[in-house]
Amino acid sequence: EVTDFVDRKDKDTAIIEAFFTKKGETLYAILPHRPAPEFLVRDVKPSAGTEVTILGENGKLKFRAEGAGLRVTVPPPPETAQPRYATVLCITGAR
Repeated sequence: EVTDFVDRKDKDTAIIEAFFTKKGETLYAILPHRPAPEFLVRDVKPSAGTEVTILGENGKLKFRAEGAGLRVTVPPPPETAQPRYATVLCITGAR
């Protein structure tokens, strides 16, 4: 069961924080839990045209380069949002 890999059973257990897939210029980071308030996507560098959004939600997210990664500010879900099993960051134009 996937929850065995994404839910921390105890403090010494490693977990999977994100699954990734890519289509065209968009990298999708599938997060089993909605992070708060930020999430670091390692080994992804923004370019001048990079945009980050959440699949199914309006608006662009704030982000910044951090080391060899991209730190994304993730807002709380809208009050009208239906409960989700995952949050999907859509990262377009990054390397």
